[in-house]
Amino acid sequence: TEPDKDGIEIFTLSDAKPPVPTHATFLSVPGGPESLVIDSRVKVGYANLWKSSTVVIDLAARKIVQTWPNGCQNSRGLALDAPHQRLFVGCAEGGADLLHTGYRGTIQDRFRFGNGTDIIAYNPTLGHLYVPASKTGQMAIVGVSRDGILKLLATVNTAIGAHCAVADDQKQVWVCDPKEGRVLVVKDTMP
Repeated sequence: TEPDKDGIEIFTLSDAKPPVPTHATFLSVPGGPESLVIDSRVKVGYANLWKSSTVVIDLAARKIVQTWPNGCQNSRGLALDAPHQRLFVGCAEGGADLLHTGYRGTIQDRFRFGNGTDIIAYNPTLGHLYVPASKTGQMAIVGVSRDGILKLLATVNTAIGAHCAVADDQKQVWVCDPKEGRVLVVKDTMP
């Protein structure tokens, strides 16, 4: 993604070992893009616009085919639970919304927490969403029910300015702490 150029640069890979990326085209995304996730099962990508919307990208056609309202005033990070057709959208004003990709992006549930959310993460094994709040220096661990209901399970102290998270397969969440130049590791002990 190249937000300063309002678009996504697309590359092809050569057959060389290792493959060499070559510029193929540029997909214009006016008002974005912020974040990008790919659902390879249905061959679509999702990217946020800065304000209130998420776009659906047909990967084969290399074009935006739908725009969905996502419930955020200011859209930021994305996390995908492809098997359950769930797309999580981080809201800069604090929290995340759950969109159902099988129903044209219908907002299934909303979760509000703190302020300053940017990059969110999801652990599909645990069914937990991680929502950092950089302004309060906390992160929410949110349970995602089978019915797609978001429920606060725990709050973890991180650091003021910690705005991004990534989950691994070891029940850990890695949280950036840019002010101190470090990465925090949070062990998720919630059921």
